[in-house]
Formats: sequence, structure tokens, C-alpha cells
Amino acid sequence: MQAFLEATLPADAQQAPWSAAPDRGPGAVLVRADAQADALIDLSKLAATSSALLELPDAAAAVRAHRGERLGSLHEAIANSDHGRRDPSRRPG
Repeated sequence: MQAFLEATLPADAQQAPWSAAPDRGPGAVLVRADAQADALIDLSKLAATSSALLELPDAAAAVRAHRGERLGSLHEAIANSDHGRRDPSRRPG
């Protein structure tokens, strides 16, 4: 799994908070680019939308500090991200 994430994410991925809006509704989700955590964390209680998340005074610090619900595995979400081969039953959350 570590090799998969290292091949998929940028080399400096562990130095930045990542957010995404996956196909599960309007709420923002933090993508933890830490191979050990391998997690998608729900940020909807921090900000209702990705736009609202980016409007926070220090969005990066807020994302790093937030302890939301774990929605699933980063590895599994990336593996299921090809639209042509996506399995809708494997959506996070």
C-alpha cells in the first residue's frame, strides 16, 4: 500500500493538508496523504462546502487540527476513482 500511495501522490504530499469533494454530496473531505493513516476524513462539521473551507482564516491549520469521522481508505478511493471502471457501491461514507 505504501508503494501505491507513493507512486500516486506528489513527493511532498505529507507536508500539506489535502482536501477534496468526492462524489458523496456537498461536504468537504480531508484526504490525509499519510500512508500510515490511509484515511479520508469528513470535514463537513468544519465547513459545509469546499468553498467555505477555503474561506476559513487559516484553512490549513483548521484542516490539520480537525478530528472528523473516518470515511474510508485513501488507497481504496484512489483505486476506485477511474470513472469508466468505478464501482458505485464502494463510495466513501
